[in-house]
Amino acid sequence: MKNIMITLILSLFILPASADEQINGGFIRRMNFSLAMTSLSLSEQTDSAGSYSGTAINLAVEFPFVQSIKREYFMKSSVPVVSAAGEGLYSAIVGMNNYRDKLSAPFRLEDGASELKIRPKMQYYWGPHFGAGAAVYKIGTAKKSDFAFIIGAQAGAIKPLTAPWGLKLEGGLSKGFGINSGFLTYFVGGGATYDLD
Repeated sequence: MKNIMITLILSLFILPASADEQINGGFIRRMNFSLAMTSLSLSEQTDSAGSYSGTAINLAVEFPFVQSIKREYFMKSSVPVVSAAGEGLYSAIVGMNNYRDKLSAPFRLEDGASELKIRPKMQYYWGPHFGAGAAVYKIGTAKKSDFAFIIGAQAGAIKPLTAPWGLKLEGGLSKGFGINSGFLTYFVGGGATYDLD
């Protein structure tokens, strides 16, 4: 009871003094760039059914558009940059990452002329994604393409380095439901993160 009374008395003096002070803060946006080895296994669902299997190196750019303490929502675009005659999966997805025990991104606190930036030491995440893509492939001598709806999941780790840079490792898999085909793709790769501070 004594502790409660002391707390109430102190709050009468502290609250008026701090009423005019305002602390602002927010997450620092972070762009991600990565290269990944991507495998595509596709089966046509047409009268002249065939199959395709191939690998490519994909370049991906990712941007989180909503951040919270342990979760982020992101947009990601990926295109094959090293492949046989442009074959591979071109995709644009939206996804969610859940972070374990850490902030989802660097955080900035501002109090007047003072500023404090918090950068996690190591981050681990996982989450689902969905979107659309175009599979470009070859069966026999015929080069073909198909548009597909994509759903899948990813997991990875981020190691912040000297600001604003960091290292990222990620892997994932996706199932594609195309107009004329169905496919499975998985990727493993790494890249860099850059704080847009």
